Order: sequence, then structure tokens, then C-alpha cells
Amino acid sequence: MKKIYTFFIAIFLLQACASEQESAAIDNILMFYGGRAEWSIGRNASTDDEEIQGKFFEIKLSDADLSSYKYLSMPASNIAYLFYSSLAPDEKNSYDFVRVIVDYNGKEKVVEYPTQELELVSSSMPVFESTAEILKTEKYERLEELLEKNYRAEIGGYENTFAQVDSAYGKVTGLSIHGYSFSQGKVGSRYTDLLKLSGVLTREKQHTDFSVTVDAKDPQKKIVDVKFQK
Repeated sequence: MKKIYTFFIAIFLLQACASEQESAAIDNILMFYGGRAEWSIGRNASTDDEEIQGKFFEIKLSDADLSSYKYLSMPASNIAYLFYSSLAPDEKNSYDFVRVIVDYNGKEKVVEYPTQELELVSSSMPVFESTAEILKTEKYERLEELLEKNYRAEIGGYENTFAQVDSAYGKVTGLSIHGYSFSQGKVGSRYTDLLKLSGVLTREKQHTDFSVTVDAKDPQKKIVDVKFQK
């Protein structure tokens, strides 16, 4: 006998005005990407366990120039982060997830980001920003305390790479955050969740892509990888 499963999904759009912080967050997104933004607030109720439940804020970005991105998931993740990080603490607690829709070049990417995930990303950003500051000030010895213990032996290699990249592209002047992604990986002898924070280092000659990967399950968010790319 065939089993028939029926899932009930209800999405309610709520009549609400954006708060001052939410409006500022949308403005920040438009300042970063340009284009046009539409937003709505809703609540999702579903009997499908794979659906994220609860109240959400939806942002749709269209007409932006995203030609520099290989995957739309990168700007989508950054839009969610830019929005969430701009909210007051009570507003962060009022949402269960942020839904981002990116409409570009005939393709539409829809991603839902649980607020627990966005909080984890927000709490990891100081490590990303501190690493960029170390590169800017060239105080490379400070990087060792940010590295996971299994990777501290590689500090010498990192220092050589930093010097070579600075020589080729100029000294670091700042950091622009562009998004994040999660993956499974091994740190030492254990498997864990890895959080890759991606951005661009602004430099005197030519900007370079930059990423720092941290152990997402480590309370201190220790670094397990640092990468540059032209």
C-alpha cells in the first residue's frame, strides 16, 4: 500500500511597519549592493519538519550588479548578516529566521537563515576583524593566539605569505565583509562545523579576496585557515 503524506504549510504576511533599525538595515544593504529592495514580515506554520517555523523578515534584492559573485549564496548570506547585525537585541529575539531572495540575471536564489545561525556568525566576526587588523598593523605575532592549537606551528608560513601578498598588492587599509558559509571538516582528530567568513581586504595597490575559517563549535572561535585570493 502506498503511503500518502500531506504537509500543511501556511505563510501569513503580517501588517507591520519596519522599525528604525530595520529601515537602517535595509539602507545599509542598498548602500552595499545598490539595486532595489523589497521587504515583508510574516509567520510560517508547517507540518513539514524540514520547514523553518515562526516569524520571519523577508528581504528581496533585485536590479543589483552581482557580476563579481560566482554564487548568489554569498551575497544572500551577507544580506542576512547585514540585516541581523543592525537590529536591536529585542528585535533579534523577535524573529526566528531571515529569508533572503536574490534576483539577478534571470535567476532567483532563496535562502532562509535561522537567527541562531546569524547570532553565531555575529559572535565570530570579531575574530575576522581582528585578523584583518593584525594584517593591517603587521603585528603578526598576535595571530598565534587566535589560531587553533593544531595550527600554531604554521604561523611562520602565514607570516611569509602575508609579506609576499603585501609586497605584490600593497599594504592592507581595511576590511569589507562579503558573507559566510558552513561546512563539515576535521580539526585535529575530531570532526566539527567550520565557519568560513569571507570578505575583501582593501589595499594600497589592488584589493584581494580574503577568508578566515573558524571552528564554529569552539567557544573562542579559533582559526583553522586563512586564505588570500586576487
